[in-house]
Amino acid sequence: MLRRQLTEHLYSRLPTHVLELFAQAYREPSVPGFEQVLDILSEALSPPEDPRLIGAFRSARAAVATIVERETYGNSLGKHAAWSALNLPALGHLTRSADRLMQVQGKRYVVVHDNNAEFEKLFTYWLPAISRRDAPHPDLLLPDGTLFRIALTNFDGISMAASATDPLLRVADMLASTVARVAREATRSPFAAHTEFAELAALTTPALMMTDENENPLMGGAFAHTDLIARMLMMAIPQKKS
Repeated sequence: MLRRQLTEHLYSRLPTHVLELFAQAYREPSVPGFEQVLDILSEALSPPEDPRLIGAFRSARAAVATIVERETYGNSLGKHAAWSALNLPALGHLTRSADRLMQVQGKRYVVVHDNNAEFEKLFTYWLPAISRRDAPHPDLLLPDGTLFRIALTNFDGISMAASATDPLLRVADMLASTVARVAREATRSPFAAHTEFAELAALTTPALMMTDENENPLMGGAFAHTDLIARMLMMAIPQKKS
């Protein structure tokens, strides 16, 4: 919300030619380009503009080389867009959950992902890189009580396949779409406890929850970026009988 408000404020406050320079700088990131546009932004937002906003742009000016590096980072595994997207963190979150489940069941597993040329090199490198079959302490206990799996101990590899010819991948696609729909709706407004939607949420969203060592849900995993979202998703968790 704050980012949207700031964007709308700058859009209404800055001249069109300054906005165009800013957009151009982001399309082709470079140290000279960012320095120029940040200087222009600071000047255009001279008092009576909020001094904190001007200070933020001036601070960015001092760290412009680092900003450009992060905006252009990429290597042989993937371009900047692949590294900055949510695909890798999401895959990691789900794989860590699967790894803990397989450990409890005493089984090993192989991840099969739908063909994706943009992410294939990154995925097939990264998951084996965090796999340690003999890791003595694969989980890190975070301050909020969450067990975060830092090493995959039951992972046996990853392969890519075409969902058009793999029925299990098609089922996974449908399940992922359903869970995403339920999660989005749950974050928009509270839902009644006795509805078909709540029953569906109770079946799907618990798999997204991060848990403590007793498998008690703590927060809404990758979706809980605010307390409100976490509380709404928790509504879908069936309460344990005392």
